[in-house]
Amino acid sequence: MLAADDAGLAALKEWLPPLARGRTRYPLVLPRHSAFHTPLMAPMAAELRCTPAFAPPTLPLVDGTGRLWPTGDACDTAALREYTIHEQIVSPYRFATSLEVAIEAWDPELLVLLGPGAALGGAVGQVLARMGWRGIDCKAAFARAQRSARPALITL
Repeated sequence: MLAADDAGLAALKEWLPPLARGRTRYPLVLPRHSAFHTPLMAPMAAELRCTPAFAPPTLPLVDGTGRLWPTGDACDTAALREYTIHEQIVSPYRFATSLEVAIEAWDPELLVLLGPGAALGGAVGQVLARMGWRGIDCKAAFARAQRSARPALITL
């Protein structure tokens, strides 16, 4: 995954050799996407400086660095706001780290992936296998769990 401005994307498309995997041709520019989670989004983060103060969360949160944000008065809402309107926008979001921390903190019965679609299902399965969560230790074990009466992951 690469992020670039329009000129950079054009140069990358010329420099990278074309590759086909099934019906997908690479290099691939994702439609309606931008350089999210990169320093190229700094101007957008700067525009968000006028965002009002945050209220404390009513449910605990895990961010892309693996940091746990508690509920109520225990939450540093100024720091949460800074993370949300700046760090999360200009820094890579470590999805696997956030998922590992959430699983270790709350040991859920199952995971619900709200979206986008089931696109992150494979990534979730890889994290579960790496963690050895509930006996899932490889792709086949994840697939078996998904076919069972008690799947590990539900996607919406």
